[in-house]
Amino acid sequence: MAKLGHNCAMRILYFFAFRHLTRINCDLSPTSFDDCVALTCVTTGKPKEYRTPEFAITLRSISEHLFWGFVEKQTRYSKYRIAEPEKALLDWVYLTLQSGLTPRLDEIELQSLDKQKLVQYANKYPGTARNALTNSLAFEHFAA
Repeated sequence: MAKLGHNCAMRILYFFAFRHLTRINCDLSPTSFDDCVALTCVTTGKPKEYRTPEFAITLRSISEHLFWGFVEKQTRYSKYRIAEPEKALLDWVYLTLQSGLTPRLDEIELQSLDKQKLVQYANKYPGTARNALTNSLAFEHFAA
């Protein structure tokens, strides 16, 4: 397994904060097929995957103009960046669409999001991601 260098780690530890948005823990959740914990990160570099029998880190590539919307956290030994929940959702929608899949927004708990911030952030994304999200927000509004 390739090791994650310190400089690379500081650049790519901008990971999805989905545990705040979903009914299940999506960013660090055991998978049913191999009981491996999976962490998805975004990077402006090349996509990569690091695996052990217990853990997998997937680095998904995102353009530099979409690499923002995170807060910096301090640990005892270093710092890392974590996405704001609104940005994490948009990244997930965008990357899901990039993979040729349809994002399942009906399982996302949108009530905990700052909707003004979400709409403001969505305006910086391509129309496909924006439309997927706004259609879901409109449906939630009318279903309430």
